[in-house]
Amino acid sequence: MITLNMKRITTFAYLAFITIYLAKPAYSQTSILQLPLNGKAFGFGYQRFYISDDYHYDPSVVSLDIHNSGQNIKGIFYYSSHDNFTFSVSVGLNSEVTHRLYIPERVFFSQGTVLYKISPPENNFGFFGKGAITGMFGQQYYDSDYGSGFTVRKEAYIPRVGVGIFYRRFPDVRPFVGFFFQHVRRYHFPFDESRNLQGTETFTIGEFGVEINIGEMLNMTSSIEVPFDARYMVFQIAWNTKL
Repeated sequence: MITLNMKRITTFAYLAFITIYLAKPAYSQTSILQLPLNGKAFGFGYQRFYISDDYHYDPSVVSLDIHNSGQNIKGIFYYSSHDNFTFSVSVGLNSEVTHRLYIPERVFFSQGTVLYKISPPENNFGFFGKGAITGMFGQQYYDSDYGSGFTVRKEAYIPRVGVGIFYRRFPDVRPFVGFFFQHVRRYHFPFDESRNLQGTETFTIGEFGVEINIGEMLNMTSSIEVPFDARYMVFQIAWNTKL
């Protein structure tokens, strides 16, 4: 039987925290919402994500199961300054559960997005470019099965840029595919070198979804987001009402 001292347990808790936080999604769902010049819309979004099982720790080394899942809700405001440009701002609350390592985490986030779309009249496909930046802010107390714990205040800044294509032959249904580069920069306070909780990461994401117009005023967007290394999967849905 392996005997673990408190220092070793705490070290494993820090490493587990870093691993989990590297897999944090950025909650940036694509919306090709059609709005007139100076048009406005308000939306409500829900997202559910699952982290890959590759992020489990070996129970023979330390009794910490870091498998996690989570969800978030957000409100979104859209504004179209041009037929091809749509700006949006969203705020929301992320709730994540990591079994046995610490109590549920709740983090506030805000996001700004700009979407530029081109719809050539001579074909059935449209194209879009997208830029978004997300800020996440929260505080969490981390605990293990052995009673040790620590409190960390967290900040993350997540820019994302990419391009995509959508099919517009059907007047009320628009399937789309997007490919994005995302950079994550994290800060944790208090910070010291022994915990090494800071970090940055860049990776590539694919998003596959469909947008459906339900009547003249209501729009629904649903999509799945997966990084190319398959570290997590996000299921997303949003309901948007034109004002």
